[in-house]
Amino acid sequence: MRKAVTIAAYIALMLSVISCTKDGTERFEGEYTFKLGGTLTLVPTDTTGIDTIRASLQPEMGQMRITTIDKEARLALITMDILGQGAAVLEATENDGRLDITPKELRTSVVISGMTHSDADLTVSGYGEKYEDMVIFSLRYDGSYTYRGVNYDITESQADCIATLND
Repeated sequence: MRKAVTIAAYIALMLSVISCTKDGTERFEGEYTFKLGGTLTLVPTDTTGIDTIRASLQPEMGQMRITTIDKEARLALITMDILGQGAAVLEATENDGRLDITPKELRTSVVISGMTHSDADLTVSGYGEKYEDMVIFSLRYDGSYTYRGVNYDITESQADCIATLND
């Protein structure tokens, strides 16, 4: 009899834990501090004598907020207050435990050979996965960029944004 009561208490405890677990976009909600950086491969659109360039995204940091805007549609709003640069707003949909970012054009600074050059209007997409008190976003940048009068296409990008939940 005592064993049955112990098992019943354990089952009740587990059910209460499961019922309190956040799902969908709610598990991502919160205020975060973030850092973002990455690289771009720029290939000239006219390949006569011009090399491919490996460039960096200007590192960014600041505050991020993730808010559910439509629970049924699993839609979240990601706002980023970028230190010294302004703000960015993205939408994302929760799918299979991750946030898939809706592609959006954003302005970002490009660094070539250690020097920051003009801003580029690039399309960002990607996804974020939650780990304990962090969300790690794997981002992709697409578009084109003009450097010293030469047009380049972005053929590859690797960018990460690490967001740590504020206490």
